[in-house]
Amino acid sequence: MATYTYDPAQISLFNKHRMRFELGDTQIDGGKDTCALCDEEYDALLGEGIGADGWRAAKIRCLEAIVARFAMAVDFSAGGASFSLSQRYDRWNGMLITEKKRRQMITANPHALGEGCEDGGHNFWLGQQNNPRSGFERFGR
Repeated sequence: MATYTYDPAQISLFNKHRMRFELGDTQIDGGKDTCALCDEEYDALLGEGIGADGWRAAKIRCLEAIVARFAMAVDFSAGGASFSLSQRYDRWNGMLITEKKRRQMITANPHALGEGCEDGGHNFWLGQQNNPRSGFERFGR
């Protein structure tokens, strides 16, 4: 039997409650009709912990499972009522694409840029290649 729980007091921990919060899967009153995944599925995808690949990878695994579940949802209408079930797929797939892009982003190590280095810093700094005469500073580039 599938269970659906959400405890907002636990979102500071890396667990299924935080994952539900970050994914917006917090409407548990309707059970399988309103939730993307049940507690057991979140537990299986999160495993014993977030693992070596981190929270973002666990979030991507959850989103992939949700997208796979909603991939077969189609729009239909009958007797004057219409249902746009593909909107759920579009929403979750958009979140999956965004998370995958975030995971691929390059982040700078502040110590490599000279902040807090024992050798007093390096001979480069953030923005050293910006050209003040280019005029792009006005546009936020």
